[in-house]
Amino acid sequence: PCLHSLSLTVPDWIPDLDCVYRLILRLSSLKYTKLSFERGGKASLAIRTANEQGPTSNIEYLTIDKFVHEDDLIALLSYTPKLRRLSCFNDLFIRLKQPKLSFVSPRLTHVNLYTTDEFDYFETFLLNICFHLQVLRVSHHGMMDILDANRWQQMIENSMPHLKRFELLSDTDLGDDDSYQDYYHTLIEKFTAPFWIERQWFFAHQHYRKFGVRAIFYSIGSCRWNHYALRELQDDDVCPRNDNHLNLARVVTIEGNRAAAHCSIKFPRATELDLTLCGDGEHLSSIADLSRMIPLEQLTRIGFYWEHVGITHLLELLHLTPNVHSLSLLSDQ
Repeated sequence: PCLHSLSLTVPDWIPDLDCVYRLILRLSSLKYTKLSFERGGKASLAIRTANEQGPTSNIEYLTIDKFVHEDDLIALLSYTPKLRRLSCFNDLFIRLKQPKLSFVSPRLTHVNLYTTDEFDYFETFLLNICFHLQVLRVSHHGMMDILDANRWQQMIENSMPHLKRFELLSDTDLGDDDSYQDYYHTLIEKFTAPFWIERQWFFAHQHYRKFGVRAIFYSIGSCRWNHYALRELQDDDVCPRNDNHLNLARVVTIEGNRAAAHCSIKFPRATELDLTLCGDGEHLSSIADLSRMIPLEQLTRIGFYWEHVGITHLLELLHLTPNVHSLSLLSDQ
């Protein structure tokens, strides 16, 4: 009866998710809940109406990791009138069958969403919950439609009157078609309109190669993502929108031997570093490149992933990181 925090991970398909949901909702002291149903399950939880009598949950912080059916999420929100913060990480997001919510917690001010779905489905869900939002963070991997600045502007002006912070991250496959890449740049250029500048919501991007040409577009400024992935840029990437600012991320991932060589971003708060390298290290960014970006002495965890064991580089790095207490190694040899 005094349980206030619950993290539940289920690796198998669940034949009766309704039972799980109702047991969770009955925990009267529960404030924080993280649910991860890796294969989903069968459920038909009905949306609670605003005038409906019956128990509701005191949950204030809800995290949905892995797969939870879209209609179940909408229904769960109708039973959490005290919800303050919602984080949801669903690959395929919202194809709503349930009616629009008649009641959403007026305390729901912070939402963090990850999706690979089309903007249409994602927007349908967001419009259900967005009126009281003050902070919205969206991470999207997939189609370019998420980069429609005019559509975002219209949604924010019409449906999010209290929004103070908007952060967007989009990872997109550009292919090798120049016209497709030109269209991408046309889209992101619209995020420099007065609407965005007046609110001091600024963005940058970088091109990189990973199974083809890709681009990552993301928010910069005073509020940053807690995790930053630095990838090896294309040799001809001279786009003026590239990031060269101060970044407050605490976890930095560097992918590619030369990714750090020409990076001008500083990470003064970084405490964790993941390095993904390949080959024999001939073209590896130097330790000096890393120390220019990150205060190495404040690192507490390092992940080192390499096709070939680079023991010399690893020992050199460990010599300059005296406060590391956690080390992860992965190599093909």
